[in-house]
Order: sequence, then structure tokens, then C-alpha cells
Amino acid sequence: MLDVKVSASYSNTYNEQRAATLRSNCSSGTFAVVCDSNYGYETWQFNAQNTMQWTGDNWVNHLTVGSQSSYQTRKAEAFFNNGAQFPVQFHPEGTDLKTGAFVQNEFVWDERLTITPGMRLDWHQLTPGDALNAPSSDDTAFSPKIAAHYKFNDTVAVFGSIAHTERFPTIDEVFSTRSSSSVFLPSLDLKKEQSNNFEAGFALSGYDLVQDGDAAQLKFTGFYNDVKDLIALKQVLLPTQPGYQNIDNANIYGFEIETAYDSDYVFANASYSYVVGKDKATKAYLTTIAPHELALTLGGKVPDYDLTFGWKARFVADPQDARRQASAPVIIAPSTRPSSRYAQAFDVHDIFVTWKPQDGQLAGWEANFGVDNIFNKQYKEFLMNDDAKGRTFKVSLSKQFGW
Repeated sequence: MLDVKVSASYSNTYNEQRAATLRSNCSSGTFAVVCDSNYGYETWQFNAQNTMQWTGDNWVNHLTVGSQSSYQTRKAEAFFNNGAQFPVQFHPEGTDLKTGAFVQNEFVWDERLTITPGMRLDWHQLTPGDALNAPSSDDTAFSPKIAAHYKFNDTVAVFGSIAHTERFPTIDEVFSTRSSSSVFLPSLDLKKEQSNNFEAGFALSGYDLVQDGDAAQLKFTGFYNDVKDLIALKQVLLPTQPGYQNIDNANIYGFEIETAYDSDYVFANASYSYVVGKDKATKAYLTTIAPHELALTLGGKVPDYDLTFGWKARFVADPQDARRQASAPVIIAPSTRPSSRYAQAFDVHDIFVTWKPQDGQLAGWEANFGVDNIFNKQYKEFLMNDDAKGRTFKVSLSKQFGW
């Protein structure tokens, strides 16, 4: 009846910016992004849960109850060239208090059928800093779900789930009054997002296919999310209007395919994700939906020397924006910045080598060597303003101890 897990954490991250190239423009607060500034995040978290187990002749049941709480303080301050301090409006100060309780039951019958219902109740409170003359806001959210998995045999399994999820607006979405290029009012009337999510798929497994001891898996998952009151940044930002809005109805749908093969000397895996998001009324693409992506890994093993090596590659398509559908308007959703709309398709390649002795005096040691972006490709990850890293060499050595 008792299997308790408790965790607590504290983090304090502080970023100090000085002497930006365009700092000479910082005679007023209109170009605060290049001013001398300080940004900080202080976060406390506490989680606790307990799992109770019952067993029968051909079934087992796990009931888990728990809670999660966090308290985050965001601090931001900037300085004019004369040293006078002013608030950073596009990065508002404030506190975010969240607490939630959940219960989940996992019932397994005959090691073939698994049914997992659950529910979660959350409460949060956003409080702005003194620089913003705005009231605190609080809300509750209720998120139930049910999932099922059925294993016909060692080769074929099917699964599916239905869930209702609710997302609170963040400090940025509620209290921000300025982006990097526009000024607008805080969005104090934002509603929480609500989504009805449907998922279904199947998994195939095979053994001793090419040689004794090898194995292969294929997993396909399709999903459809019907979102109400989607929170998005307005396409046209006006000083007299809030910057963020609720999109009445939106759809996010797509599928994912994952495959893997493993043997004594060769291994490989591949995955492909296809996701589309649209405003149901205007048919506009939601620009926070990640582009379609294909990821591949091909590797080899040398068991006698405990070596593993391989190659990884990612092939990422163009973002789903107005350049691909010129006739459709674009909804700029949270965290999207103007420059990220012009990210382009790219492919990037990595190589790696791992040595992990299994026996002898060196057992427990692990050495890794890798080169990321081996062709030094210049590209930009989705929703990022800055280019990704160029060719990067990585070396690590670790030792695991046991008691």
C-alpha cells in the first residue's frame, strides 16, 4: 500500500547582459533589448506521489495518487546609458504559482490488456511585478483521460487514448506589453486553452528475422486535437489592443512512424513526424507547429571490444507558413518571433563512437566521442532566432559506481 516518491528542487538562474553592439541606441526604453540588463528565474518545486498495488490470479492493478507544486519568480531590469533603471516590458516581472493533484489507475489483465484512466486538477495564480499596473489572475483546470493497450501476441498490439487537457496562459502571454518591434497592451482577458485529444495506433514486433537474436519494431500513431481558445500572438500588433488573443477553434492533427532494428553487430532506427495545425475558421496555418521531420540512425557494434559507433541525420522540411500557402493568412502563436517565420528546410548529420567495457577492471567506465553537424551546415532550428551551432566536437568520460 505504500510506495512513496518525494522530490524537491530549487534553481536560481541569473543572466547579466552588458556592452551589446547596439548599446548606443539605449538612450530611451524603446530599444531595451540591447540595453545593459539583468534577467533572473528563481524556481521552487515539490512533488509527491504514492502507488498502491493489488494482484489477482491473472491481473494486477496500480493506483497512483500525487501532487505537484511550483513557485517561480521572474525578474528583469534594464539600464539607460546614464545608469537609470527601467522595467523590461517585453520580459515582464512577476510570480507564477502552480499546484495540482492527480490520480491514475493502471489495470493489467493477463499481461495483454492494459486500461489506464486518470484525472488531474490544477490551480495557478499569476501576479505581475510592481512596474505593471495590472491585477493578479487565477484559474483552475480539469484534465481527465483514458488510455488502452491490447497485445494480441508477441507480434501485434494496438492502443488508443482520449483525453481532455487545459493549459493556463503564461506570464509572457498575459503581462507582456512589448515585443522586439511592436508595443501593445497586456492581455489580461486571456482564457485558458482547452483541447480534446484523440490518439490511436498499432505496434508490430519481430524476432529472429535476418539472424538469430535480432529484433525489429514498427510503431504507428495517429492523432487529432480539437483546440478551443488557442492562445496566439496577434498578426497585427496595435498599441491600443492586447497583444495576445484566443483563437476560437483550431485543429492539430498528424501521425508519427517509428521503426527500429537491433542485432549483435548492426542497429538502425528511423522516425517520421507529420503534424499540421490550422485555424478552423480562416484555414490559417499555426506557426508554432513544428515542420515535418525525418530522423535516421545507422550504427554498428564490435562486441569483442565493447564498441558502438554510428551516424545520425535529421531532415527537416520548411515551416508551415505563408510562403508555402500564400493564399492563407498566418496566425503567429506563442513564442513565435518574426525572424523564426523565415526558417528554411535543412538536413544535419552527426557521428558518434562509444566505448563501454562490460567486464574487467574498466567495467563501469564509459567513453564517448562525437561530432555534431559534421558538414558545418548553417541552419536555424524551428522557432529560434539564432543559428544553430556549427561543427561541434564532444568528448566525455564517466564512471558509474554501484552499492
